[in-house]
Amino acid sequence: FWTCCDDDLEPAPDYVADHAARHTGPPVGVVGIYRDVLGEGPYQRVYGLPREERLRRGAYAGRLATWHYWAGNCSVTRATWELVGPYCAAYTHYGWEDVDYGYRLHQAGIPVVLAPELETVHHGAATSTLSRTLRAYHSGAARRTFEARHDGVLPAPSAGGGWWGSLVTATTRLSQEERFERLARLVDQALPAVPAPVGDKLVSLCVEAASLAGYENAP
Repeated sequence: FWTCCDDDLEPAPDYVADHAARHTGPPVGVVGIYRDVLGEGPYQRVYGLPREERLRRGAYAGRLATWHYWAGNCSVTRATWELVGPYCAAYTHYGWEDVDYGYRLHQAGIPVVLAPELETVHHGAATSTLSRTLRAYHSGAARRTFEARHDGVLPAPSAGGGWWGSLVTATTRLSQEERFERLARLVDQALPAVPAPVGDKLVSLCVEAASLAGYENAP
């Protein structure tokens, strides 16, 4: 079988054996959720740790179809690899080539399963508003590539309604990556001095608006 372990993961001694054990029956794609190493600081306290825990709970609760979680801790059999083919090289921005592969497994009728025993320590997570915002900008741009390859699979991205949606829409007008970089740096400077709920909203505003701006301004 084929297994992937990104170079920022810290696999357990039985990592390969646990992946192999999942391939004794009908064909499946296997995913282990990340456990991010975030360190300590205001970003981690108000946004990074709560969001990481929320993502993990949501994954196991079925918040999204499992193919969305295909990432750097995964495996398939050789036969499945030969059926689905290699990863797509069209993605030039951050992310989405993994999601693309997960969706192709789904298209091929191969179930994608989450394996709790394969949760793996991840050292490459964003650790500041700045790094998370820039990743969101480039991920938004990469989503364009996914949509061009798989038209109609995802709903159009939206800032949502109400006062929050209006604020995100207004912030999206910063447009350029350099402007989001300046905004994110200001938020990182402010986080130690604001209450946690306010800090969460400030980081969320940067991330959500940057994602939409990257999507709208993708080259």
